[in-house]
Amino acid sequence: MLEPAPDSQDQNVEAYELIVRLLDRLVYFVLPLGVLALGGSVVRALWLGWSGLATVQGGLLSIALALLLLRRKLPRRVALAGLAAISITAGLVSLMHHGLASQGFLILCFAAVFVAVCFGRRTALVAMVGFLLASTAVGVLVALGKLPMVPCAPGYLETGKAWLSQVTAFAFFAGITVVCVQAVQDGLLRQAIKLQQVNAELRRAEAEVREREQRYRLLAENMQDMLFVQDLDLNVLYTSPSITSLLGYTQEEARTMRPEDYMTPASLEKLGRDFPEFLERIARGEMTDPPLVQYEYRRKDGSTFIGELRVSIVRDERGRPVSSQGVLRDVTDRYRIEQEKARLEEQLRQSEKLQAIGELAGGVAHDFNNQLTGIMGSADLLRLELDEGSGLSSYVDQILTSARRAADLTSKLLAFARRGRYRSVAMEINELLLEVVAILEHSIDRTIEVRTRLTRSSTVVRGDPSQIQSALLNIALNARDAMTRGGAITFSTEEISLEERTTVGADTILEPGRYVRVAIADTGEGIAPEALPRIFEPFFTTKEAGRGTGMGLAATYGTITAHGGAIDVETAPGQGSTFTLYLPRATPTATTERSEDRPAAAPAGDRGRVLLVEDEPVVRRSVQEMLGRLGYEVMVCERGDEAMERFDALRDSLALVVLDMNLPGLGGREVFDAIRALEPVLPVLICSGHSLEEELRSLLERGHVAYLQKPFKLADLRAAVDKLRAWARSGV
Repeated sequence: MLEPAPDSQDQNVEAYELIVRLLDRLVYFVLPLGVLALGGSVVRALWLGWSGLATVQGGLLSIALALLLLRRKLPRRVALAGLAAISITAGLVSLMHHGLASQGFLILCFAAVFVAVCFGRRTALVAMVGFLLASTAVGVLVALGKLPMVPCAPGYLETGKAWLSQVTAFAFFAGITVVCVQAVQDGLLRQAIKLQQVNAELRRAEAEVREREQRYRLLAENMQDMLFVQDLDLNVLYTSPSITSLLGYTQEEARTMRPEDYMTPASLEKLGRDFPEFLERIARGEMTDPPLVQYEYRRKDGSTFIGELRVSIVRDERGRPVSSQGVLRDVTDRYRIEQEKARLEEQLRQSEKLQAIGELAGGVAHDFNNQLTGIMGSADLLRLELDEGSGLSSYVDQILTSARRAADLTSKLLAFARRGRYRSVAMEINELLLEVVAILEHSIDRTIEVRTRLTRSSTVVRGDPSQIQSALLNIALNARDAMTRGGAITFSTEEISLEERTTVGADTILEPGRYVRVAIADTGEGIAPEALPRIFEPFFTTKEAGRGTGMGLAATYGTITAHGGAIDVETAPGQGSTFTLYLPRATPTATTERSEDRPAAAPAGDRGRVLLVEDEPVVRRSVQEMLGRLGYEVMVCERGDEAMERFDALRDSLALVVLDMNLPGLGGREVFDAIRALEPVLPVLICSGHSLEEELRSLLERGHVAYLQKPFKLADLRAAVDKLRAWARSGV
């Protein structure tokens, strides 16, 4: 059952309060008049004699006075119903006794007013119909002589007592009517005041609503994000004015637009998959609203942006989706930042990957060089045992050739691992490029044109010319292989200045300063996107088997970064590639070379005792045998701490120390420092499977030290030993 509306409840409460006030006023008006009328009736009865009419009226008046006095103890409706019944009875009795000369109609009129005030319009109308029927019945009975009037009725109307009785009754019932009307007026006045208050509240509420709507309108009209409402077929029902600044369309134009009018084809296809899936999941109760999504939108002028879409579903009273509303925000800048962050994270992962591969490559190259030292040394020794015309010499030569090729491969691995043996000399990049061009012109197909755009500014850098030239040649040869149908290779140089730290390529950060930028561009096939992140990895190649080792670019990467530079690649399938190298510019000076390149090889001097410190068994045996062939007495040890014990015992008789840098226990650097502290001028030949590093360079600058890169042959060992002893004799 429905609850009554709040306004009907308020009306019931107001009517109840009106009736309470009416009863209270009737008490103060009716009690005095009622007592006076009851007393008059008693006096009249004593004067003229008691009559039936007087008895009835006196009894009704007494009951009415009793109801008024007991009004607070009786139910309100019981008291009101009793008063209404007494009034109706009094009116009908008066008509029955005096007819039209009575106050019956006046009393019935009062009763109708009283019933209307107390019980409402419908009850009053029913009572009036009853009054009419009862009055009509009384009139018919009187007219037919069935209901005799009081015998003295005509004379009654002429007597002063009758006039006094009529006037008194009129005053009594008219006064009660006035009280009722006044109570109604008071109620109406209160209702009017209350209505005014309600109207004032409504006006304030309307003002607040208008102010709130104005704020929302200002918010919607001035916000950069676009508010929208769409039906489930994605027809636009409403858009905020910001659609003009966001998409370039007006609100009127938007109402006739479809998603294909303002979304790119790829995003439109994605929306076609997403939205039905969202609605299906919402219908299954798996979600309440679609998740936050991003699409690419196309403006009226054709430009595009990345939009973030937040949508909520509007439902009817049964909870069924009927439309959608949401906010569209331009997040292009944030999207680009996130993309750049992802790119940098990928660069970091690639850098860490290359670093890990470099560490692995360096370790593998070191161990491989040790094995190659044994192979090459043993092959040299084997050749010494063979006769000049022996057919086995060709096999020895093949072993040495294969070993040298393997040594070249490990050299490239060490270059990638940034452990290459680099000289530090000043060199002109333009001159190196011209040498590379000269090599290419004699080794490439004539359908490939070689072009140069070299700056006239100084392109002096410091480093190892052979390594830099090899790096440039590696890139050029890759460009040649990428142009199977001809094309052009362009070499260009320029001097640049970096004002702040700059990231180049995947992981290299260049400090502010002056650099020589070398660009090698080709018009070949380009590099596939999936292969681009791996082109500097060792042994990675896109060439067919037998056409490449996958070490050319890896070695180039290691060489350039080891020289304090960086390398970057721009490429697209079918549009060629451009490799850009950055090398720190140096002040032009005379070429300087390290101590190991100073004197020419000298003839071997007096032989003597050599202390060989080497932990790798195959290398130790091979070098021991080669030194023996050179006429030296070799004392062998494999640990650093053991070497120091032997050195203390043999120091006065030693002509030379051959020292490996990677030793168990006490390291090669510590052994060297200890030897130098005891014998400052004793020649030391350092051998290592790693290439020349900064730590080794610092040792070579201390004098009476030479360096021999593993793997080496007997001739290399003889030259290094003779050179070192020649320095010792000359006092260099």
